[in-house]
Amino acid sequence: MTSTTDPSKTGAPWWVWASLLLTVVVSGYSLSIRYRAEQANRAVMIAVEHDTVRDFAAAQGVGYDEALTSLHSQGVRAVAIAEERFEDLLKRGEISIENRSVIPNDESQQGRLERALERRFPGSGSLAVGRLKWRNPAPKVTLSMETILATPVGINPAFAASIQKAGMEIIVRHGNLAGAPERYIHETLAESRGLGARYFLPLGEQVLGLRKGLEPLAEALEANDMLYCTPEFGKIAGDSIVRTAIPERTVRLHAAQVAEVDKLAFSDLVERYSKAGRERNIRVLLVRPGNYGGNQPLTDLGELTRGIGRALIKEGADLGPARPFEAPVVPLWVFVGIGLAAVPTLVWIAGIFLAGRVWIGVSVLLVLLALGCATSTGRSLMALACATALPLGAFRLVLHRRDPWPASYALIAAVSLVGGLVVAGLLNGLEFMIQVDQFTGVKVAHFLPILLVGGWLLGRVVPWSSLKGSPVTWGALAGTLVALVALALMQARTGNDNPAAVSGLELRLRSLLEAVLFTRPRTKEFLIGYPALVVGLALLAQAKGRPDLGIRPGWTAGALVLGSIGVTSLVNTMCHLHTPLVVGFARIGIGWLLGGIIGALVWLLLQPALSLRNRKT
Repeated sequence: MTSTTDPSKTGAPWWVWASLLLTVVVSGYSLSIRYRAEQANRAVMIAVEHDTVRDFAAAQGVGYDEALTSLHSQGVRAVAIAEERFEDLLKRGEISIENRSVIPNDESQQGRLERALERRFPGSGSLAVGRLKWRNPAPKVTLSMETILATPVGINPAFAASIQKAGMEIIVRHGNLAGAPERYIHETLAESRGLGARYFLPLGEQVLGLRKGLEPLAEALEANDMLYCTPEFGKIAGDSIVRTAIPERTVRLHAAQVAEVDKLAFSDLVERYSKAGRERNIRVLLVRPGNYGGNQPLTDLGELTRGIGRALIKEGADLGPARPFEAPVVPLWVFVGIGLAAVPTLVWIAGIFLAGRVWIGVSVLLVLLALGCATSTGRSLMALACATALPLGAFRLVLHRRDPWPASYALIAAVSLVGGLVVAGLLNGLEFMIQVDQFTGVKVAHFLPILLVGGWLLGRVVPWSSLKGSPVTWGALAGTLVALVALALMQARTGNDNPAAVSGLELRLRSLLEAVLFTRPRTKEFLIGYPALVVGLALLAQAKGRPDLGIRPGWTAGALVLGSIGVTSLVNTMCHLHTPLVVGFARIGIGWLLGGIIGALVWLLLQPALSLRNRKT
């Protein structure tokens, strides 16, 4: 690698500092628009499932209406109710089958059953409902009784009326059907809306209408003024297509799976749901009971929802009907302004690796990329460039200045944070707030700076040119393998739904931190990255006046490389664009402060050993 300047001898010119300051100002303006949109929508809706309420009420000897009233007083504001099928009515004895005819025991259900068959099998006319022949009497197809029994009849009108009477919202659940026509989608949602449903949550593994009916589904939701609930971490086919089509009608829903609920204590359940509402812009919490047994299961469920409601209110949320976020409208000139403001800093950082005509060519490309921030593709590319380059620039500044380590510790975090501000400022829109779209460069921005910092600093200890033809030692090989394994584990654990298992000890530590702090910092930041960064910066400050990395260049470079995990994780926090800004900034600040304290303690403990080593050498 070649450089236009030697960062150990040349500091940042005034225009780099001006660039950083202007980038913060313009990015901050963009983020202020997002902040207002987040603060304008603080209502979180606690919901329970209809089957749970019905069964728990019966088990406790309480009427359904009374159970709903009780749960409403405990903070529940909605009930999710799934569509019924002919088979369900047959099991409850509400219909009977005679001579291939469906006979409703209550004649008032006649119209409901006729409508269900007509919208599911328009024009088939092969069945009589009740004592009267069904519409379209001329048969066109033969329907088996199994097909009829599997046919949905919509949600139960009586239960829907009870839910509304209790002052709760209805979340209707409809599943996808093989061969369901567009008419079925429109009429099904229209009937549910007529019964009071304002929210639609997919039932099963596919969204209603998959695949060619997804556009009619979006149209039907809009026509009936209904909102779409997208389940967090859900793997429902077609979900991403629908929320992409109608982000202005989408609200995010969180529900713990039964297998997960079984492993969580009462306090853990309260914490899980309340944190989802506050930390990830979730607006519907579908609460599943922590206890399915016991003498008073309904009472236990009410205590759980009351606990969640109190935790939400304590954290600044309101209990009420969920509604979509208003789109933060950011003028195009702001996006372009962020890009142009960051260009001088990026050009200066590019000087670490590039020289001559190549450096000039890259500088021109950066200007064009900044102008391209008027487009979504340009914004994504500029966000990736800043998220990757700013941490590297922060290390370059620190190596030049050789300030006392607390000052360097603050400076390196502040400059790196600018990269995160650029990402959040450029990728500012409703689709990012509700996770319809995501920053595709999250993984790259998390790991590439570590590799760049590592290659750059280690190259200053042992010039890369001297390694050519050198034998590979076992120590070097082992160190490389350890580093690769560590990076692989970090990669696996990055993200909200990462596949890597978390140990029981770490879970207990997380619970403790979440109980005593406003929000839990990232473990790799405050326990690994920041402490190592403090040690590396302290070693660097101790070597003030000495060339390059000081008297212990290998240890200094190694600690700084490990410390880069902290600052790249800081930037990564801002890349989680569905996390509210207040929570993101709090997580960064708490992690930085805790990591600094731990790092200072580690440095104090290392002082005697370092002094002894200095005396021996």
